[in-house]
Amino acid sequence: MMKVKSQLLGVFVMSVLLLTAGAVQAETLLSIDFEGPTYSTGGIWGQDRWTQSYITAYLESQVGAGVGDNATQVFMGNSSTDHATSGAHRLHGSPLVFTQTDTAIVMTFWARSDLGVGYRENGHVALSMMWGGLSEPNYQGEHWEAVGMYFQRDTDTAPKTYFRDGQSTLHYGDALDADHWYEMKITMDLSRECSTPGTYGKLTYEYRDITDGDIGYTTDGSFVDADMFLTPDAFGQFKSNGIFAYVQQRNGFVQHQYLDNITVSIVPEPSALALLACGLIGLLAYAWRKRK
Repeated sequence: MMKVKSQLLGVFVMSVLLLTAGAVQAETLLSIDFEGPTYSTGGIWGQDRWTQSYITAYLESQVGAGVGDNATQVFMGNSSTDHATSGAHRLHGSPLVFTQTDTAIVMTFWARSDLGVGYRENGHVALSMMWGGLSEPNYQGEHWEAVGMYFQRDTDTAPKTYFRDGQSTLHYGDALDADHWYEMKITMDLSRECSTPGTYGKLTYEYRDITDGDIGYTTDGSFVDADMFLTPDAFGQFKSNGIFAYVQQRNGFVQHQYLDNITVSIVPEPSALALLACGLIGLLAYAWRKRK
């Protein structure tokens, strides 16, 4: 009889461990796909809390039909003026609050740049999490961060991955294919200190080519544990106030940059899950002893 009870307890323990393992799933904090009925085609300011960019010289970004492998509604530029950047920011209902225990904050988004051989204009499609403690973007040289794709005129033949850190230093990574949709995956670990003492956050940049049908991600070797330079507030917290997105169109009012399917999620800290598992196992063991 005791052997049967021990076996049953073992089954309970395994069940708890399996349930805990199943709980290691990302919690989605933000999801935006630019689809109706939440979004309609046309200017994005005033839709779903999107408002005018802090950089007031930026035109109003648009919601319109995508191209190529993604013909759904997407975030795009304003084609009313050539050689212009369009942008918008969207404040969260309340800031997303993180601490140094958060080791896997994941932001994903789809991006496409049509700029390649023969283009003579800079162009970018980028997204920022608007971290508190970093001044919001403007033209006075203040600090802000962003990730995305960038094309440099005269030197590039294809768009590249792009990261602007919290000290406003621009970094460029892998060359990508023009006219391809990519899913970008940015993983942020806030537990780790940067090269500047008192600042935190390490960023790893991955991507997959949706147009080519990639399933797995490629890690950009230029952005593995890249310094983010975020400063915690007086309570040791890091706050994302919202998101800021911007794109450019160039060369005869033609759309060349697109953004879609933005998500922000967080994976629970493994040690917290281990403590939960131990606690549940302890409760099961105590209940079993009481029943004997």
